[in-house]
Amino acid sequence: MKVTLSWIKEYISLDLEPEEIASKLTMAGLEVDAIENLYAYLQDIVVAKVLEVKKHPDADKLSCCVVDTGNSTTAQIVCGAPNVRVGMYSACALPGVVLPGDVKIKKSKLRGQVSEGMLCSGAELRLDTDAAGIMDLSGEYVPGTPLNQALDFADTVFEIDLTPNRPDCLRA
Repeated sequence: MKVTLSWIKEYISLDLEPEEIASKLTMAGLEVDAIENLYAYLQDIVVAKVLEVKKHPDADKLSCCVVDTGNSTTAQIVCGAPNVRVGMYSACALPGVVLPGDVKIKKSKLRGQVSEGMLCSGAELRLDTDAAGIMDLSGEYVPGTPLNQALDFADTVFEIDLTPNRPDCLRA
């Protein structure tokens, strides 16, 4: 059985680290097989602010964007999303980042233009099913902030093996 820490906190107030909670669950007769940080993979994705958008010189549906990726660093990213615009904040995967589905981001050339990363949709990050455009983060953010911190996505999943002597734990 898998349960999230946020779900447990709906029923009881806890101020313990996940490892301590797992230990207490185990001591209560619920064997914790694994502890997983649900959004750890978003740690390498950063918030980027789009500073400039120009039409790609050799492609009708692509744009060349200059984005602020934090620490006074900018990157040129070739983007095919129809919703990209100056001033928007979005999720950005820089070279070296591995996206869900084992997609490794590399510095590359798209139709002759250098792309130093990728602006991501919610579907590419497995946060949404909308793949029609890149994530449009509403509000103000600090470029370079890890996405899981910016969106306050922090949850832990406990995988619990129910033992035969605890049938009471099977009730919802």
